[in-house]
Amino acid sequence: SVRGGLTVVLGKSNAINRGTVRVASATVLVGPAFLTDDLRLDVDVRVKPFPTVCSEVSEIIAGVSGTLTFSGGESNGFSVNVAALDPLLPGQGVLSITSGAGELGGHLEVREGILESGRLDLVADDVVLEHQEIPLQGDLAVHAEFAKRALETGRFDVSGSTFRLDDIVDPQKSTAQQERIDPWFCHLEFEEGTLTFGEPMELDSRVRVKMHDSWPVVALLRNFTNRLKWLSMTRNAKKIDGTMDLDFGKGFVAVDDLRLFGENVEILGWIHIRDGIKNGRIFARHGVRAAGVAFDGGEGKIVTFRPRHWFDTQQGSPSNGDQSAPRESR
Repeated sequence: SVRGGLTVVLGKSNAINRGTVRVASATVLVGPAFLTDDLRLDVDVRVKPFPTVCSEVSEIIAGVSGTLTFSGGESNGFSVNVAALDPLLPGQGVLSITSGAGELGGHLEVREGILESGRLDLVADDVVLEHQEIPLQGDLAVHAEFAKRALETGRFDVSGSTFRLDDIVDPQKSTAQQERIDPWFCHLEFEEGTLTFGEPMELDSRVRVKMHDSWPVVALLRNFTNRLKWLSMTRNAKKIDGTMDLDFGKGFVAVDDLRLFGENVEILGWIHIRDGIKNGRIFARHGVRAAGVAFDGGEGKIVTFRPRHWFDTQQGSPSNGDQSAPRESR
C-alpha cells in the first residue's frame, strides 16, 4: 500500500496510452510493517489501447512500455526499514533480518511488456541478522542488475548482481572481545541467477564467493565435532574464495557443488537446509588433516577414515540425481 502525495496525468480516457505517475514523500507498508515515509516515485508509462472489459492481465502487460525511477527526498535512494523486507526475502527460517535502516533506489525500463534493463540498489549499515536465534550485526549492500526478460513470467535474470556483508560482528560479545577478532565479511557475485518474485522470492543461481575466513563452515563442523570429541578440523582459515550453486526459497537454502579454497584449505560438498533440518555431504581439508561430514535428517556423522574416498562415493546431491539422500521438494 502507498499513502502520500499522488499526482496522475493520463492520456485520452477512451484510449489510455500514456500516463505519468508521481508519488512524493509517500508512506509505504509491506503488509503491516512500516517500510518508508520517504518514497519518491516517477513513472512514465505508455499502454497500447486495450478493451476495458474482459482484458487479460497478460494482454495489458504486453502493451506496457515506459520507465520507473524511485528515489528519496534528499538522495538517490529513499530511506527504508530493512526489516520490513524480510517477508519477501528467500530462506525464511534460515536467515532473517530483525532490524536496520538503509537506502533503496533503482530504475527500470520496460518496452511492450519486456523488461529491457534495470538496477536496484540497497545499502544499509548496522543491520541485525539472525540465524537460529543467534544475532549478527554488520553492513549490507545489494546491487541487483536485471537483464532482458518478459514481465509476466515474474522471473528475472539477475546475473551480474552482487550481495555484500561487511564488518560482521557478534553483538553479544563485549567490545574487548570484538576488538580481538577481525570483522567477518562475505561477498557474493552472481555469475548466473534467476529471481522469481513472490512472498517470499525464490533464487536459483551460480555464485562466486569471497569470505574473510572459513568461520561459517568451522561453526557448522564444531556443532558436531565437539559432541563427538573430534576437534582437528576446527582451525579457522583465512582468505576463502570459491564457487557454489545457491538456491533460496520458502524456508530452505540449498548449496550444491560447493568448492571453497583458502590458505592450504579445501572445502567441497553440498548441504540443504529446510525448516532448520540439514542434509548434506562435506569434505574438508586443512594441510594434511582431512575429514568428511554427513548430515542426514539433521543428524551429523564425522568420517576420518579415507575421507576423500568416502566423499567421492557420497558427494552427489539430491538435486543432481543422487538417490542416497532425501530429495528436496522445491
